Amino acid sequence: MIDVADLNVLEREKRALPIDIIDCIRAARGGHGGHGKGLLSQLSEIARLTFGPGKVSAEEYFLYRLYDDERYDAAAKREFAGEAAQNAIYLLCCHLCWWAPAYDKLLFYASLGSINFPEPRVHAVFHPMRTYGDVPVLKYRPSLAAFLRQDMTYPFFSKPVAGRHSIGIARVVRRDDATDELFLDDGRRTGVHDCVSVLDEILGSGNLFQERLVPHEDVARLCGDRIATVRFVVLVEEGVPELFRAVWKIPAGNNMADNFWRLGNLLADNNG
Repeated sequence: MIDVADLNVLEREKRALPIDIIDCIRAARGGHGGHGKGLLSQLSEIARLTFGPGKVSAEEYFLYRLYDDERYDAAAKREFAGEAAQNAIYLLCCHLCWWAPAYDKLLFYASLGSINFPEPRVHAVFHPMRTYGDVPVLKYRPSLAAFLRQDMTYPFFSKPVAGRHSIGIARVVRRDDATDELFLDDGRRTGVHDCVSVLDEILGSGNLFQERLVPHEDVARLCGDRIATVRFVVLVEEGVPELFRAVWKIPAGNNMADNFWRLGNLLADNNG
């Protein structure tokens, strides 16, 4: 078991993909059966895609195997969009009024509740001034520490009130009375004092604690005891919705969330 009892127990940012550009260039030159892509061809193609509308980075070029001409022709490669193009797509496709409920979890859950849509039960909120119905609101470190020791329902799921990409999340299994440690689902553990400190220091938007959901047994057989979500991209034109894409985000290994930046996780599209 990994013993982590410091402020690194929660992610502060997405971890960079472990891609070595030089090794990738060499591998792409070798190709399959000796039919690879030369260095100059790779570099020129990376430049075209990076400065094109898709803004595909060199790392993304190799991540998606865009060097493989047998897999993608030139037109298909231009269909790819890199992370750098995300904001432009958001601004083009999404009205700014929708950003807040998508980003703020308390606002999002309140919206769901108003239309009787099922939502995870919230045990408590850690925030200096926000409220959420009759849910306990913990404003200071001592009150949060006391709640974790005395009143929290275990297991639980913790995440920032405002955030994306599953940064700062935790699936907490239990607390050990003897050591005053919280045991996370991925095998790590941290003291209550340290956990409270990191939540107060790096999660300025506050934090919420909710029930830990369990997957359907058919999904659990494939992905383990973790939630694997399906995301639908719906385009609305003149009030008429149309399904554009569907993606199944699949957690793997010891990952506590299904976001693709976590090493080992998978994506499945709806083209198969």
